[in-house]
Amino acid sequence: MLNFSKKPLILIALTLVLGLGLLGCGKIWPGGNTNTNQNQNVNLNANAATTTGEIDTSDWKTYRNEEYGFEFKYPEDWKLDNQNTILSVYYPEPRENLPEGGSMVSIRISTTTLNEFIDEYNHSDMLNGVSLSQIITQENYIIGNITTVKLTGSTAIGINNNFLFISRNNKGYIISFHDFDQYHTKIISTFKFI
Repeated sequence: MLNFSKKPLILIALTLVLGLGLLGCGKIWPGGNTNTNQNQNVNLNANAATTTGEIDTSDWKTYRNEEYGFEFKYPEDWKLDNQNTILSVYYPEPRENLPEGGSMVSIRISTTTLNEFIDEYNHSDMLNGVSLSQIITQENYIIGNITTVKLTGSTAIGINNNFLFISRNNKGYIISFHDFDQYHTKIISTFKFI
């Protein structure tokens, strides 16, 4: 009589159940991610109340850039770093419940076009000829009365980056932020041209 062990059968059964569960959730089905290059109109100001809750901005500072003609508000206890054509605003300590303790909102002014920026991002993190970062969604976006393009980029560490690309006066204003961070979206909602 043959003597079979039950351990391999249990492992096979668990693997099957896990695989079917992931398949049902859309995690391993080919083509399951259909979010690429969506073209939707989103109004950030309309979403700000639901995504940022009740963040009090009454004591926020205003940064104003006369040279490039824009301004935005940021929390009083955040730091501002202005280096040539890249401006960053960030909280100086790690923030709880955010990947890597939170990060910064940055605004970069360049002559880069939207397509050049996408190509630059897609080639920014290469390993053995394979891109580890890709723009995965593109959609129309509105801040106040400013029409922008919102891009979402994947990263090698699994935390997506968000970018707003604004074309104005032969310049590209590229705002980098995380849309899961309530303070980032609130700061972005105060951006305006002067």
